[in-house]
Amino acid sequence: MESLIALRASSENPQCSDGSNASPIDRISNLPEPIICYILSLLPTDAAIVTSSLSKSWQFLWTKVSVVDLDFCSCAFDVIEIVEIVNKVLIQLKSEKLDKFRLCGTDVDWDRVNVSKWLSEAIARNVKVIDMGLGDFVDGEPIQLPATLFTCETLESLRLGGPFLIEVPGTVHLPKLAVLELDDVFYKCDKAFHEFISSCSGLYSLSVYRKNLNDGLIVCAISSRSLRFLQLVYYYDDIDDASLWNKHLKIEAPALEHLILTDAVSIMFSLEGLISLRKVELDLNDQCCDRYCNLVVKQVEAMNCVKVLKLTGETWVSLTHATTRLSAKFEKLTKLYITYSDWTSYAYWGDFTWSFLNDLLDCSAKLEVLQITKDSGCKRGYAPGHKHEICWRKPSKVPECLSRSLAQVSFYGFEGLPMS
Repeated sequence: MESLIALRASSENPQCSDGSNASPIDRISNLPEPIICYILSLLPTDAAIVTSSLSKSWQFLWTKVSVVDLDFCSCAFDVIEIVEIVNKVLIQLKSEKLDKFRLCGTDVDWDRVNVSKWLSEAIARNVKVIDMGLGDFVDGEPIQLPATLFTCETLESLRLGGPFLIEVPGTVHLPKLAVLELDDVFYKCDKAFHEFISSCSGLYSLSVYRKNLNDGLIVCAISSRSLRFLQLVYYYDDIDDASLWNKHLKIEAPALEHLILTDAVSIMFSLEGLISLRKVELDLNDQCCDRYCNLVVKQVEAMNCVKVLKLTGETWVSLTHATTRLSAKFEKLTKLYITYSDWTSYAYWGDFTWSFLNDLLDCSAKLEVLQITKDSGCKRGYAPGHKHEICWRKPSKVPECLSRSLAQVSFYGFEGLPMS
């Protein structure tokens, strides 16, 4: 907005670059109206509205913009004022089609009925992008999504952040939906989530963030033949109670290429048939249970077609202490990254061993890059009675990749023993 005002600013004695006096030149107002409207669409809606004070010719230009972008994150408006603002914007907007409808405000006590109504109005204008970031307030009932959302044929990208309720009506038809992000929403039941995802025939990217253990979803079942990117983040704060580890995860996505999985609570995984995977980033739990550890090994084996594999310390602890040995060949794996976080609970496992790394190297004949990063907290001194670093265990044989393909080996954060 400031740049637009500056371009139209005039002074009593304006000067050209050569120092001579001249009348100010207004180049922006001479642009075709569609270009001006496009420029305004790149601004937040409140900034676009301010430009109406530049001149009479600009007074109603913002009403022809096809974007609504309202951010109340750093404002002092109460809920009544916010409702009035949004309603006025939608009433004055002349565009019959919306390219984007964005509403954000993490510290606002939103009016649930009006939020649902605003979504309906955006959908009625054939909106392409919906971006709702309403925070995680939990007072009262979740926000009901309008049934028309599930049959919006123009919708290409949908982000729902906040206490929305995913309750699928009888029909779901979203032929153009390619990007979907669900951030801390609620689910009517497991079936509602599964039907919603599986009905998006053109879905390319899916991100699901969960931190509420009571969000209504026990079995997270994802079935999609078009999905290429999947990010699942379960960032629960209170997981000390083992009884809360009751979530199940099922993924059936034969076209999936990139998987990011952060999961500290699921006790069952089914990640079979991911034949197109190229990059995987795993951050799982370190449950002291042979069944869980062996299950983690099984799921890693199911990803043996990957080219890039990233494993965190928590995941590595489970892999190392599994009773099942790695047997699958990682014939396409070229890059392996292992990170030990400073909160990795080595204290609960005793001496850390490197046996699984030896197995993985033996199964990765084409590995080119190996990077192992250890944070400062990952010392055996982290546990009572331990006084030296986690040590490298010499393998019984030299893995084939060391003499065949391995070109780069990096260690970060490691230190020598006190006696060395």
